[in-house]
Amino acid sequence: RSAAARHDAGRVLALGVARCGDHQEAYARLVALHEASPDDTEVLAALLRAERATAGVAAALSRYAAYSSDVADRLGVDPDP
Repeated sequence: RSAAARHDAGRVLALGVARCGDHQEAYARLVALHEASPDDTEVLAALLRAERATAGVAAALSRYAAYSSDVADRLGVDPDP
């Protein structure tokens, strides 16, 4: 299979596991997906929910602040709230 197909399959799996509420299981997969595709907002939202559930609100807010800063730096704009 191609790398793109593996990425897509991993994305579907991670998002599905997260939607089922198994945030601990989904967390590492979501982190890897977010690092590979930082502008995938669906993955970011699932990652923030998983991080909130596993590491707490402060950790999720810190990740969002880092994302917001990265977007502002790269694009010169602020992301949607």
